[in-house]
Amino acid sequence: MIYPMAPNGIFLTVQGEGALSGLPMVFVRLAGCSIGCPQCDTDYSLDAKKSVKEIVSTVASLAGTTVDWVWITGGEPTYLDLQPLIDQLYSVGLRVALATAGTRSVKKGRYYEVVNGKSVWNAGYDFVSVSPHRVDESFVQRRGDQVNLVFGLNDLTPQECEPVREELEKGFTHCWVTPCDGRPETLDWCLEWVYSNRNWRLNAQAHKMWHLP
Repeated sequence: MIYPMAPNGIFLTVQGEGALSGLPMVFVRLAGCSIGCPQCDTDYSLDAKKSVKEIVSTVASLAGTTVDWVWITGGEPTYLDLQPLIDQLYSVGLRVALATAGTRSVKKGRYYEVVNGKSVWNAGYDFVSVSPHRVDESFVQRRGDQVNLVFGLNDLTPQECEPVREELEKGFTHCWVTPCDGRPETLDWCLEWVYSNRNWRLNAQAHKMWHLP
């Protein structure tokens, strides 16, 4: 299996957002996106193509013996068949997190399940982070470890998200809101949201303050 890689596609850093903030991890940034947000600040253009073996070898080298997590992101990575990649990442002892906009359903956890009378290995993700870029029928992954609403991204507003708020609170362990590019009006939206809803927290992009990728 060959995967399209974004510039600086594999790198060691410290997670700067959400429930895993502060943890060292290796990022795997895949090229391409099936969504395309006007305010996107990520370069997910195609820079190279790498095999599963090449990716896992680089990730394992960067992780060494002390880093446990791999964060698969994009662009939007779920338009690709990621199963061969996550199977091999698990085989070298790493934990795998996925960042997605939630437009495709993904599996959570690692276990055997019975399919048509046969035991089948289900290698899902250890951590699923969903940041919907629009809240409509295309937003299908409404369960996971954390959800992050970025108000102002793709003109996403609190009013648009309110009808699904309780569903998201039930479906995710951690619920976050993030101002888009730190714009004052979007920060005001986030503050009003967390003041009004006890299950939500304000998210900070600490990696930008730390000047990390």
